[in-house]
Amino acid sequence: MQRLCGLETEYGIQVGEDESMDVVVESMELIRCYGRQDFVALWNYALENPRLDMRGFEVAELLNDKDETVHLQKDRQRPIQLADLKSDLIVHNGARLYNDHTHPEFSTPECYSLRDLVAVDRAGERILFQCARQRTED
Repeated sequence: MQRLCGLETEYGIQVGEDESMDVVVESMELIRCYGRQDFVALWNYALENPRLDMRGFEVAELLNDKDETVHLQKDRQRPIQLADLKSDLIVHNGARLYNDHTHPEFSTPECYSLRDLVAVDRAGERILFQCARQRTED
């Protein structure tokens, strides 16, 4: 039996000990470092509904962490559009590289074999490493 599998890896971000640093902007800039390479800047949010459960029902309210609420309030005051804030990129291998609000995230495409899944996930690690190195050099 064939099964589709995939991974989603959330990466932490820290820039020195500067507490005034905006992790949302830093994460966005880190992802944009990959934008200098081969990518497609395309993601369609039109069909996404975070309240719609896979089991067929829709929840009335989403529970967010307290720090998430603080970041959402800050985002409403930013002169940045959602597309720029998310910095969604589709990598040449079908993976998604994006700013998941306060941290970079890499999601593999669906894979039919564990070998392919591990290969794409390792590619994601290398991509994030290259982005971090580029961001450090900027």
